[in-house]
Amino acid sequence: MTTPGLTDVLERQFGSDAAQRWTYKSGVQLDYVLVSTPLAAAIRAAGVERRGVYGGPARDGTAGTAQPFAIVTSPTTAASDHGAVWAALGVGPSNSRQRRASRRVTR
Repeated sequence: MTTPGLTDVLERQFGSDAAQRWTYKSGVQLDYVLVSTPLAAAIRAAGVERRGVYGGPARDGTAGTAQPFAIVTSPTTAASDHGAVWAALGVGPSNSRQRRASRRVTR
């Protein structure tokens, strides 16, 4: 996906590795978290939560790279047929002293 000024967090994390980027049980990426250029520089990690998905490229109920939650035993007990895209961003105060100072209320 090419969108000027926006970055796909999964592409930033995994490049073109489709095996890591799939979000739909057929093995393709249908879901995205897009961030602006300044936020793209702050990406610390990104991934896909697939434990609520039954099936996937592995076709054996394992959702590819992760064992599903114990309750996910069939398509009817799956949370979705899409994995959830997530991203961890390093924004805000960078050390504990700055974080504490930012929480103080000035009167």
